[in-house]
Amino acid sequence: MKQLHVQSTSDYQALFFKTITSIYILSKILGLCPWSLQSNNGNVEFSASVLGITYTVIMFLVFLLWQIYIISWRIAYDYIGASFTYIVPQLVTICSSSLTALSALLVAVTIGRNDMKNLMYKISQVDKSMFPNNYVHYKKGRNVLTVEVIVLLLVTGALYGYDLVIWFGVKGDNYVIYRGLVYLINALTIMQYVNFVNLLQHRFAVLNKQINAAMEFQMNIRSKINHVDYTHSFGSDRNSVAPLEISNIFKDEISLSEEKSTTTNTRDEEIASIHKYREIYAILYDASCLINSIYGVQNLLQFITIFIVIVKGLYFLLTTLEDPSVTKVNSDMQFHAAMLVFLWAVYHALQLFWISISCHRTCTEANMTGAVVQKLILRKLDYETTIELNSFANQLLHTRILFTALGFFSVNLNVLCSISGAVMTYTIILNQASTNTNHTK
Repeated sequence: MKQLHVQSTSDYQALFFKTITSIYILSKILGLCPWSLQSNNGNVEFSASVLGITYTVIMFLVFLLWQIYIISWRIAYDYIGASFTYIVPQLVTICSSSLTALSALLVAVTIGRNDMKNLMYKISQVDKSMFPNNYVHYKKGRNVLTVEVIVLLLVTGALYGYDLVIWFGVKGDNYVIYRGLVYLINALTIMQYVNFVNLLQHRFAVLNKQINAAMEFQMNIRSKINHVDYTHSFGSDRNSVAPLEISNIFKDEISLSEEKSTTTNTRDEEIASIHKYREIYAILYDASCLINSIYGVQNLLQFITIFIVIVKGLYFLLTTLEDPSVTKVNSDMQFHAAMLVFLWAVYHALQLFWISISCHRTCTEANMTGAVVQKLILRKLDYETTIELNSFANQLLHTRILFTALGFFSVNLNVLCSISGAVMTYTIILNQASTNTNHTK
């Protein structure tokens, strides 16, 4: 990336847009990005276009009608003669995954239309303050996103191809294509969310380093000022009295005046720096709230879908190995059918890990800011500087970074443990219910 000289927030928005080009193009194709980088009165900013909104609405209607057709077709033809324990998990999985994809498209043209614009602007504000004329992180971010998009397409494409080969002519090509696209939309939405969360984690890490570095620099200046040598006027031995001269007295007064001025400037710089970091933290907190607003509904539906797909995958893995007739395929396809549902379950389990770990790391890094500020308060600083640090600590106490699923629960490692326990519980219950049904027959 060329080392351009940028100063305005719109310039940073242009750089950020270049960074997310790979994920933006894929999202644009699937209808998840009705916004684009536009020029408004000489300023470049993210804004939703009429063409982008229209395309997203069309994609929403296509997937909605496609879902209705798939469900009606499967109930009318594919589920004839199938057991109740087979029909219910299949229908619940189709509905939950489809609803998640549809919500992503709907949010993109409603809540996310303005919130995404504000989120991009706030990120650009932070970058302007934290990275003046430093663009290395943009290049690294672009490379990481490109690799993520390639891996997503390869993994999803491989599973989709395996799915198509196994069920070609058995379940209907429309259903297989539809399911692949829905899973891709959901995975891409998760990728957007995780990368925004990781971006905040990086900015909080840089913020903590800058606070430490700035305060250490000011402390070093203060330490040098406090250790200025004035023995030229008092003699080498402080207990002895050297003859005083008028010129030395004037020199001492000038030195003391310069020291006082330097100390005042150092204190003012400390207070200004702390205030700047308070503003950066406030912007990052607003960005986290916007992320919760944009992806709150999708997060809740994503967790429900992931839970259902994993339970269904483990359940059918057990049942198909015991009774191949459950999936209505011959014995030659039994292994492939069981392996496919298991791989889709692993695919969604990895998404669960990705979301939970990213949110946990970001919240942990954000909480480290409070620890850094508390350590600075314990140092012997000026009264005004300590007051500003106490205000910063109070701000951190009332604006804690937290990611939620529409406010129902916090997204961190705790939800990972909760869902893992629930998956095992419901898998055992379903398997036991299926076993009792077979014994009754």
